[in-house]
Amino acid sequence: MIKNQIKIYINNNPKCNVKLFSAVKNEEWVMENEPFIKIFGAGFQNDKVTLNVYIGDKLIHSDVVITIDNRFEVKVSLDKLLTSDESIVIKANNQTFEFQPSFTKVTGTVKYLDGSPVKQPIINFTSRDVSVIGDDNGNYEMILSEKEDQIGIFDQNYSVNTLEVWLSNLDLSCKNNMNFIIDKLEVYRMNMWSGEQSNYIHFIPMSVTRVKKVMDKGYTSELDLIMDPEVWVNLEKSNVKVYVEEEECRILTFSKIDDYLVEVEDNMFFRPSYILSIPKTDRNKMIKIEITSEVEYNEAVVKEYGQGYYYW
Repeated sequence: MIKNQIKIYINNNPKCNVKLFSAVKNEEWVMENEPFIKIFGAGFQNDKVTLNVYIGDKLIHSDVVITIDNRFEVKVSLDKLLTSDESIVIKANNQTFEFQPSFTKVTGTVKYLDGSPVKQPIINFTSRDVSVIGDDNGNYEMILSEKEDQIGIFDQNYSVNTLEVWLSNLDLSCKNNMNFIIDKLEVYRMNMWSGEQSNYIHFIPMSVTRVKKVMDKGYTSELDLIMDPEVWVNLEKSNVKVYVEEEECRILTFSKIDDYLVEVEDNMFFRPSYILSIPKTDRNKMIKIEITSEVEYNEAVVKEYGQGYYYW
């Protein structure tokens, strides 16, 4: 939301606190959420700005902020969730900016491939410092206030037994009910664009089983891991399905593309990514990709599944 020199972002999701562990990075991620308004000021003189924030006629925040490069950023915590009929008034020095928030509620269930629910699924808006936790039956509810470039859906076994589902390019006109399946594959960095006669989709497949298999070699760093070609998923066209609003569509072309990762001692390393094309489709459609793969691990053949979504 932008009004002249002020832009705001509203996190209207309830408080929560959860931790995830990344086996690859050997890092623990703490995901804490509290509802907030983030205020971005631009075009102000480099000086002090007296800032007052109101919900309706109630003052909820008062501060004096310092502009740097004619900009400032302030995060204001909310004691309770907002309703769509509550106006937000921001007074910056002698200027007044009023916003009427808009929200979209998206609900659904997160399950495993066998149909059992994911207990307390974790939803993270990756660039926003926003997280949501579902219930013990896999049900979730997340609130969007504007377009979100990337949202990840995780379970507590992330990076050990499962990988995440990614949602890309979600905005306020997206579907209000979405159900997801978490398994051992992920569809990473999904992107979509329009060609002359078809639409193109790019993505990178990742496999938790392949990561575990390569880590069993004794690697201690992420760099060693990504330089081992066994860690990457190689797909054929038959391993991929594309759906437009849950209706399977034809894949017109399918190509493997090297995705650059890193250069070490004049050697460049890549991972496989894929570009496919589908027939032209109207806008405001949910596009889903499903991928499958098999890998030998611990003297068994492990079947893997993953899905990703892009709001077109």
